[in-house]
Amino acid sequence: MVTNRFDLGFAAITVTVNGASVDFQVASYDYNTYWLKDGTAVHPLGCYSIIINILSCRIGDVIVVQYDTGSLEYDGGGERMDNIVGDISEYIVAMGCPATDEYEDAHVDLSWPSDMNPTKRVLPYENWGSTGRGFEFRIVDDPVKYNDRFYRTNIEAIIAWEKSSKEYAWGMVSFLTS
Repeated sequence: MVTNRFDLGFAAITVTVNGASVDFQVASYDYNTYWLKDGTAVHPLGCYSIIINILSCRIGDVIVVQYDTGSLEYDGGGERMDNIVGDISEYIVAMGCPATDEYEDAHVDLSWPSDMNPTKRVLPYENWGSTGRGFEFRIVDDPVKYNDRFYRTNIEAIIAWEKSSKEYAWGMVSFLTS
């Protein structure tokens, strides 16, 4: 589904580029199983991928993806992911996104002719951190040069939520977004 506001009932997800609302894609996120200590598999009330195409963005553009309410805090993240978790109304919510500083250590072979590898970076954007309700990204290179792979021309944020009355809610949404 393509939208400019993903309404969750208790909050909404919005995306802006330079302060202007933009459309983004929402898709079910298949990695949505959390295993309790007793081996029981549980699933959150919601687990989605927010996909922001950045091909039309230019160097210096600021992209913000966030909940329209609440206050979330860093919760560690995981391999190449940052995540924030907090509570909104009677839900524990989380958002995860690429930890772009970890991609900076990845090798880009600059010995290739420039027409075969026109980039000096792995990603054309950088994660500038949490807004308290989501994440801010900055375009640092022309995204068109990165049009050979999905993850390079789209910013993907994972969101998940569960009722705060579940004792495992925080751990589950944090795990699924990291």
